[in-house]
Amino acid sequence: MKDTMPSDVRARLTALFPDRVAEVEQRERRAAGQVGTAALLESIGAVDAELRRYAERLLAGGADDAPTDAIAAVAELRDAILALRLLNARREMARLSAVMAAEPDAPAMGRWRERFAELMAYVRDLERSGKVRPRPWAALLEREKRPPAEERQRTETMALSKRLEAARDASRAGETR
Repeated sequence: MKDTMPSDVRARLTALFPDRVAEVEQRERRAAGQVGTAALLESIGAVDAELRRYAERLLAGGADDAPTDAIAAVAELRDAILALRLLNARREMARLSAVMAAEPDAPAMGRWRERFAELMAYVRDLERSGKVRPRPWAALLEREKRPPAEERQRTETMALSKRLEAARDASRAGETR
């Protein structure tokens, strides 16, 4: 889908008129052919093929590939829960490492290090137990990286103010001619 307006303008409009912008985005997705279940599955598949398989089964509403054996169903549920716990632990470790790198002299550094060590031990134990299937965790976490909301807002505000200054300078240059 081609974005037709700058991101800073879109962000400001979304803040002012969230329902209206959502309607416009939905129309753009429809025009680009990104509608319905197929688009949802495609976006999930881009994140993790295993998640796509689970999503397809949920959307099928109990299709033939769902385990009929109660023991197999419980085992699959256990696998999904453990994978989610592992992913959440790795996310928290990524956040903690970023905070510790940004604030090396913080008073809470001792607690952060303890929590990081606990999470590392938890992840190590889960991975060594063989209960969680290997997944490309590093790639998944890399795709999730986004600047914090404050940083994103500050960047958008600075970009908008620069554009306003440039427009003001251009209008003044036109007046002096």
